[in-house]
Formats: sequence, C-alpha cells, structure tokens
Amino acid sequence: MAALVRPESTGTLKLASRNRAVVDLVGAVKGVSGLRVVDASIIPEVPSSTTNVTVIMVAEHIYAG
Repeated sequence: MAALVRPESTGTLKLASRNRAVVDLVGAVKGVSGLRVVDASIIPEVPSSTTNVTVIMVAEHIYAG
C-alpha cells in the first residue's frame, strides 16, 4: 500500500528574504505592532520532514529570538 502526499496551501506569508514578505525573520508581522505569526505559512519551502516538527522548531527559534 502506498501513501500519496500532496502538500497544498492557500497562500503563504513568506519570510523577510523577499521584498514582498509579510513577516520578518522573527515572525513579526510588518505594519502590525506586537503580532507574530508562527505557523507553516512562513516557511518558504515545503519541508522534507513532517510540518509539525518543523513548525515547533521555528516557534522555538522565534520564541528564543
């Protein structure tokens, strides 16, 4: 039995590596004071591991920031 994996998203916030990014490198939303985003939408590429582990690592990095 094979598993079919097809990652999809309705949109992405992208990180600060691009001019049109919505969040900076620490997850702070540009133009909104005191709001940070920590979910899979800020990851610029689909991770090769499970998204749960990746989002937890990103969240810990941003929290320690």
